[in-house]
Amino acid sequence: MTRAQSVSAASASLLRASSTTRVIAPAVARLTAAPEAERRLGPFVLVEQLGRGGFAPVWLAREMYGQTMLRGAAVKLFALPSGARAERERARIVDEARALCRVEHPNVVRFYALAMDGEQSVMGLAMEHVAGKPLDQRLLEAGPLDASATLAIGAAVASALAAVHRSGLVHRDVKPSNVVEAAGVYKLIDFGIAGVGDDAEPAPATDRQDPQRTERIGQLAGTSGYIDPECLAGRRAAEPASDLYALGATLFACLTCRLPASSADGLNVDILEGHARAPALSELVPSVPAALSALIAALLEPGRSMRPRSAEWVAIRIEQIRRELIGDARALPSEEIGPFRGLGRFDSEDREVYFGRSAEVAAALESLRGRGVVALLGPSGSGKSSLARAGLLPAVAEGALGEHPRAWDVVTASPGVDAKGSLLLALAPFVDNVDQLGAVELVARLAERVHTQDRGTLLFLDQFEELATLSDPATTSFVVALLREIGERPLAGVRAVLAARRDLLDPLLALSELGSVVLRGSILVEPFSVSAWGEVIDRALAAYGYGFQDSELRDEVLAELGTTSDAMPLVQFALTELWRRRDVESKRLTRRALHSLGGITGALEKHAEASVARLLESGLVTESVARAFLLSLTTPRGTRATRTRAELERYVGPLAGQVAAALEAERLIVQQADGFTLAHEALISRWGRLAGWLAEEREERLLAESLERATLLWLQDAEHAPRWRKLRLEAGERLARDTHVDLSDEAKQFLDVCRRDERNRRLGLFGVLALLVLGAALGTVSYLRAVHREQARTAAALAEEQESRRLAESRTREVEAAQTRIDQLLKDLADSPKKDEVLALQQQIRTSDTALVPVRSPPARTPEPRPKPALEPTPAPASKPSATPSAIKVQKDW
Repeated sequence: MTRAQSVSAASASLLRASSTTRVIAPAVARLTAAPEAERRLGPFVLVEQLGRGGFAPVWLAREMYGQTMLRGAAVKLFALPSGARAERERARIVDEARALCRVEHPNVVRFYALAMDGEQSVMGLAMEHVAGKPLDQRLLEAGPLDASATLAIGAAVASALAAVHRSGLVHRDVKPSNVVEAAGVYKLIDFGIAGVGDDAEPAPATDRQDPQRTERIGQLAGTSGYIDPECLAGRRAAEPASDLYALGATLFACLTCRLPASSADGLNVDILEGHARAPALSELVPSVPAALSALIAALLEPGRSMRPRSAEWVAIRIEQIRRELIGDARALPSEEIGPFRGLGRFDSEDREVYFGRSAEVAAALESLRGRGVVALLGPSGSGKSSLARAGLLPAVAEGALGEHPRAWDVVTASPGVDAKGSLLLALAPFVDNVDQLGAVELVARLAERVHTQDRGTLLFLDQFEELATLSDPATTSFVVALLREIGERPLAGVRAVLAARRDLLDPLLALSELGSVVLRGSILVEPFSVSAWGEVIDRALAAYGYGFQDSELRDEVLAELGTTSDAMPLVQFALTELWRRRDVESKRLTRRALHSLGGITGALEKHAEASVARLLESGLVTESVARAFLLSLTTPRGTRATRTRAELERYVGPLAGQVAAALEAERLIVQQADGFTLAHEALISRWGRLAGWLAEEREERLLAESLERATLLWLQDAEHAPRWRKLRLEAGERLARDTHVDLSDEAKQFLDVCRRDERNRRLGLFGVLALLVLGAALGTVSYLRAVHREQARTAAALAEEQESRRLAESRTREVEAAQTRIDQLLKDLADSPKKDEVLALQQQIRTSDTALVPVRSPPARTPEPRPKPALEPTPAPASKPSATPSAIKVQKDW
């Protein structure tokens, strides 16, 4: 018996080499056997089975909420883990499903949700239902594919796997039946999840002479013939390298309509388990290009360490082979230039050494097919500009968006101070009288070119955040209107790509209706991870036949990248300097060169400091001039600014040209079509000297920026533009008088006008105040006079009242004295010989109309009668009243 053992003699189609045969888990079987009304998992109602994956069935489902169907979906069913490790396994499954739902790639099926039913012990991974033709069906119908079609499939699947692996995931079942072509786009479907399906029982062995082998195959996730030999032979968990093996087997099947392990009797177990290599493609299909044959052979290496390092590398290599086949192979940049770009950016001529962004390029291309505007958003230094210039724009120019239009013109601009002028200048070679057109008319003219010349226009606006941080507001409205017109109503052959810093997105979104246009077509560009950097560095060095001095040096570099990997320009600069110090004879990067740089983190600052020191030692300029020059190339908000030579001369004087040449030679600044700017924004954040200068003058420069904007408004409409006053004017005058910040002549004129206005306003205010004071003084005099008159009247009335009181008191005293006399007289009234006189006085007092107070009544007394002589006659009663009644009446009346 040879080692070429048949695993499945009943296998009718090697292309569909049966998924590792397994008995469906009981929990899944119970659910799928139920009536349709009861065949429900969360919101998903299972309708019919689409196929059986490597280790789980896939069902067509409707996502229902009440009686409303939200969408159709494909749901892959798994049994929930059970046993002692159930909770831990379920947590891992949820984490992996969550990561799958975050994967965004045009060649990856979209994932919706993970539905779990604890009572039924079943879960389902819901994903987009792709209605297209599976690759295995195409192969069965049309036979083997040619190299060009195979490369197109390989590029799509490799790019998809790069995105999946970057999320920390593994597909686990790459094969032709899981690659579906829909609307000309290949999509990878039917993902597996680690740790599920452990309850399934292996099918009975079909090869009775070796049941252990077939049992191992039956227990593995995947499909026979596509499973990683190290998973099969060593029972190791699937890794990204396992997907690469399956990709190699898929491409092998595309070219031959057979599997690498195919034999006359079925499948060769020695090849399946890695004891033997797959046959060479050149023996089976001699017409296959040698480069493609070598790549597939590398993917099918039995040992993982012998396979390519990553799916990203495979995608790049496939693209290179594709271009070679169509006669568009491009030479590498010279070894003197090398694979790294320091603080510069990658451009179209650097495509052969631009690595690591195939997933982002594919995502941007997919978005451009259906949207008018695509925005590349990321932090400063994440490589947005390089992604566009070296990846996306050349791909569009080569026809990646389709056959119509036949060709594309790429137009590149940056907003700068005059955003409208910069844009129109870039478009002038393609549109006649462009400066006389409005935004809507300009877009219509670009669309017309597609019909008359069969040429499309791709507008690339780099450093787009300048529209909010640097551009004159009077010029931004045109650009916003143009992009809104392109984005809201996409026209064939008219597209725009923006590259903008994510941390400055809010000011951009505040510009009219630009926000909705930018966000709808946004692609996030993140800095490379440490592992991605390792891959990029290895690929870049290998392109020139170079490597590290030893593996320890590579580990040392990657370890240092652990703290700086997000600062891509810093890493690129250090790698560029390391390349300059390479050992040409041994073709190695050395440890000595790395240490001489000060390591990855110290290379940039060390170089910048040395450059400024050389400039100052030359005696050409002083430190204050160098400071003013470098600060002029930044904005107060901490971004780069582009200045013309004339603007630089205004800042630092006639030496500006010589300073620019010296700093350009040191690679700290670069010259562009519209002026000079810093080589990269990493200099602002990573160079301590420049960062310190910016911090010291930040408030003053922000004030200067505000002043310049106010000046522009004043120049446009001097009559209605708001003027600076009071404290703000005082701050502006101090800015012009006491700081290093340079102001334009127009700004100084604006301050003069504001100063005159403020002086006139104050003079007018003083006049008004004087009138108010005079009026107040006159009013005060009148008031005082009125007060004095009132006081005089009050004093007279008071005196009169006091005199009345004095008279009343005097009269009262007189009455009291009279009453006292009366009281005294009453005592002796009975015997008084002057009785009549007393009574007359009493009558006089009674009738007086001048008495003011009553006389106190004396106490009542009854006089004792005195005996009279008997012979004396009694007085006549008619002539005089008796004394007693008279006294009593007086007391009563008083």
